Amino acid sequence: MKQVQKTLLYISLIVVFLTLLSYYSNFIFLLGKGDQSFGGLARPMATFATFPSKVRQILVEEIGGVPPTYVKKDQTFREMNSLKYDLFGLNAYWNNEVKRWDVTLFNFKNDSIIYTWHIDKAGLDLAGHRQFPNSEVRNPILLENKSLVVANDMTPNLIRIDSNSNIVWGNHEMIFHHAINMDADSNIWACTTDRTGGTKAGKPIKNLNGHTMPFLEDYITKIDKNTGKVLFKKGVSEILLENNYKNFVYGFSNPPHNLNDNLHLNDIEPVMEDSRYWKKGDLFLSMRHRSLVLLYRPSTNKILRLIYGPFINQHDVDVISDKEISIFNNNYIVDGEIQTGKKFEQDKEARTDIDSLVSSEIMIYNFEDSTFRLHLNKFLKEEKVMTYSQGFLQILKNGDVYVEAQNFGKLYIVNENGFVLKKEIKTSGSEYVHMPNWIRIFEELNF
Repeated sequence: MKQVQKTLLYISLIVVFLTLLSYYSNFIFLLGKGDQSFGGLARPMATFATFPSKVRQILVEEIGGVPPTYVKKDQTFREMNSLKYDLFGLNAYWNNEVKRWDVTLFNFKNDSIIYTWHIDKAGLDLAGHRQFPNSEVRNPILLENKSLVVANDMTPNLIRIDSNSNIVWGNHEMIFHHAINMDADSNIWACTTDRTGGTKAGKPIKNLNGHTMPFLEDYITKIDKNTGKVLFKKGVSEILLENNYKNFVYGFSNPPHNLNDNLHLNDIEPVMEDSRYWKKGDLFLSMRHRSLVLLYRPSTNKILRLIYGPFINQHDVDVISDKEISIFNNNYIVDGEIQTGKKFEQDKEARTDIDSLVSSEIMIYNFEDSTFRLHLNKFLKEEKVMTYSQGFLQILKNGDVYVEAQNFGKLYIVNENGFVLKKEIKTSGSEYVHMPNWIRIFEELNF
C-alpha cells in the first residue's frame, strides 16, 4: 500500500509540474503576442523568462568562450586574391584578448593596416540591452581628421570618436540598429527603434478582444554629425499608413522568431543627386520582413515608388546610376527551426538546413521600365554564396562587385570573368573566423 501511495504521489507531482509548466508556457506565448491582461505580473514574468539568455550573455562576456561574432570556419573554403588595384575597407571586429571592439582601415589588396581605432565600454550605455561582445560596431562612417561615427548594433549607442578613439559625442536616446549612412548634406541617417522596445503604429491599436496589438516601430532618424542631435525622426509604419498602404503594416503574419518585428527596417540609402526618377534628399528604405523597398521623399512625406518582386528578405539598397538601384537579395526562406519558434540566431553554426533558393543574389532594378535583372548570378550560384541574414554589396567603378556574406564569415569580389577575391577575417584560433560587420568600402582615401 505504501508503495502504491508513493507512486501516486510521484504521478501527482509530475501532473502538477506539467500543469504549471503548461500555464507558464501559455503565459509567455500570450505575452509574446502582445496580450496585456496580466497587469503587474507581465514585467517580472518576462524578466524571469529571459533569465537563461542573460546568464549565457554574462558567461560569454565575463568568463570567456566563443564570442558571438565568431563563426565556425568552413574548412573547405579556399581563399584567393588576384586584386591588381588598391581597395580599402573599414571594418569592426571583436578583440577577444582585450575585450573591446577594434575598427581597422585596411587594404584588401595586401591586408595592410592603415589605421586602427578602439571602442571600449567606457561612455557606452549597455544597461538592459545587449552585452558588449554582442553589440557589433556595424557599418562605421569615416569623417574628416580620421574621426568615426559608429553605432553599437541593437543598443542605445551612436557615438563619434576622434582619431585617438576618444568620444566626441554620444547619442543614447534610441536603439540604433543595422546601417548608418551619410547624405549629401553630411547628415547621418540611422535605423532606430524606441528604447522601451517600440511603440504602436501611430497610436495604440486594439483587436476585437480589446487587446493591444504588438508592433515594433522602426524609425528613420537623421542625426547631425557635428553634435549628435536628432534633426528628423519618422516611424516607417506611420509613413506607410499616411500614404494609404495599410496592407503592408497589418496585412501579413508576424515572423515566428520575433512576433513584434513586422517591418524590420535594415537600410536607409540617401539619394545624393537629382535624376529623372528621384531628387537629392530622397531616401530608399529596405524592409526585410515585407520583402519591400520604398523610395520616400521626407520633404513631402510621400512614397514615390513601392518596389517588390523577385527578391526575398533583402538587405542593402544602393543607387548605381541615374535610373538603377542594386539590391542584395538574401533569397532566403524561413527554415524549420525558425518555424518551430526557436530563436533566429540559436545554434547557427550547427545548422545545415538553410532553406534558400540556391544562393543569395545581386539584383538590379531599372526605374525606366520597372524590370529586374540578375548580375553575375552564375558565379554566386557556383560558389554557393549565401547569408540568411544581413548581407551587403557594392558595385565598384571598374564594374567589380564586392559581396559580403556575414553568416558564414566570407567576403568576395567578383566580375564578368569570375572571382578575384575570396577572403575570411582570421581570429586568434584556427577553428573560427570573424563575421564581417558591413565593411565600408573606399576606392580611394583622402589622407
